[in-house]
This record gives sequence, C-alpha cells and structure tokens, in this order.
Amino acid sequence: VIPTEIGNLLSLESLYLEDNNLEGEIPAQIWNLPNLTVFFYNSNDLTGSVPEEVCERVQDFSELFLQGDFGCYFTPGDNFECLLDCRRVELQCFRLTEAWFSQRGYFWGPYKFDLTSPFAVETEMYFGEYDEHGSDGMAFVLQDQSNSLVGADGEGFGYRDINNSFAIEFDTWYNGKPSDTIVEDHMAFLTNGNLEAMCGLTPSLGNIEDGKKHKVDFVWNPDSRQMAVFYEAGNATLSLQMTVNLEKIIESQEAFWGFTASTGDKFNEHQVCINDVKFGSDV
Repeated sequence: VIPTEIGNLLSLESLYLEDNNLEGEIPAQIWNLPNLTVFFYNSNDLTGSVPEEVCERVQDFSELFLQGDFGCYFTPGDNFECLLDCRRVELQCFRLTEAWFSQRGYFWGPYKFDLTSPFAVETEMYFGEYDEHGSDGMAFVLQDQSNSLVGADGEGFGYRDINNSFAIEFDTWYNGKPSDTIVEDHMAFLTNGNLEAMCGLTPSLGNIEDGKKHKVDFVWNPDSRQMAVFYEAGNATLSLQMTVNLEKIIESQEAFWGFTASTGDKFNEHQVCINDVKFGSDV
C-alpha cells in the first residue's frame, strides 16, 4: 500500500512504480504533488482512477504512463511522435489527416514493443464520412527504424516504402491492380512497405467511411505467432488473423508501433484514439 503521507513530498519530481508488488488504491495525494512531472506505473495491482483534472493537465507531465484501467491512457509530452499533418485533438486521440488533398500523418507510440511477449492495442478508428469519393485509409504499423519515420503519401496510407516493417491496412479507396485486388473497403496484412505484398485480406468490411468511430483491437501472441485484428462493425466483430514471424520480417525482437494515414486526389479525415495498451500477462 502506498501511504497517503506521500502527499507531503512536495519537492518530489519523479515516481517510478515498477514490479513492486503494490496493492490498494493509488492515493489521491499523488495527483496534488506540485512538482511531479514523471510518473510511471507498471506491473502492480493498484486500483483507483485518475482525476479528471489530471487528465486535462496531462501536458504538464514529461512522462506519464499507467498500465491498467485508470480512466485514460496517456502518451503525453515527448513520449509520442505526431508527425507531418498529424495533430492531437483529444487527450488520447490523434487526427492523422484532415479531409483535404495530399495529406500524410504519423503517430508513433512512446516505446518499443518486445516481440517475444504478447501485446494488445485497443483503439477506436475514424475513417471519415466520404464514401464514394473518400480516400485513402490507415495502417497499424510495426517497424524497427525510429519513432520519427515517415513513408510515402497517396495510395500507400503513408506506409509505402517503410522497410523492415509489418502493417495491417484499412484500405478505403480502390487504386486498381496490382496494389488492390478488391474494390470494397477491406483489411489486409502487408510487409516492408510493399502494397503488393499482401499476406491476407478480408473480402469486405462494408462501408467504414460512415462518419463513426469503430472499435479496432490489435493482438499479438508470440507463442503461436498469431497476429490478429478485431474490427467491430455494428453488432458483429470481423477478424483477420495470420501466423507470421515478426522477428524475421522486422529483423529485430523489438519494434516501434504506430499508425499512418494519407490522402491524395480524394480525401477523408482519419483519426485514431488509443484506449489501452497491454503487455505480457495483462493481454
């Protein structure tokens, strides 16, 4: 248990709680410490919630990460990269492109994933409101290079030409063969920034450019080498899974993770909200 007297440490600037076997509630006094700018919590059994006022002053923290269900997931300060046309629009939501021509946006997470351990990224994704004339789509990407990486624009969702990478694309515009083999909005697995190197695809997601946010979860199981994506469509959940050797494709046991999107001659607004990120036994 963390004692409430921690609130007396007015000069405390950094607090790291990792693998300490702690239980009980996070004391509310922690959030009133005037100089606390670094708080990292991982692999404990604490409960509680983050006060709303802390969520609203998240930019005061240079590092703030809470693993578990504490009311909001943080990627503040320099812990994430929002590049080119990407803008932070809510506490945990990022607009990768506006509904405008020739845009490209990138969100990269604040740390690498260990590909030898399970992980899950729980999101809500928004693909815009223009169906017939909307493009181009988004991709969830794992890559080994950096969290300041950018790829090509247009039909590549910003993912094209990113080497040593694995992606799950959400394609909302038919560009014709060879890069597209299906007209409808769909998901597919891609490797090494090559739009023609599809490893699997869904026949159709229906219209995902419907002006609504869609719950989308990405789950990695290293024991079975199963990468899975679950897309919620109304009352149904569509899934796409495949067996893949991520370490071989990415050429590393660790990978940066994030989302890319782009527009071209046609456009849509693209947003992603990071609801939770889980590791190891929490998956």
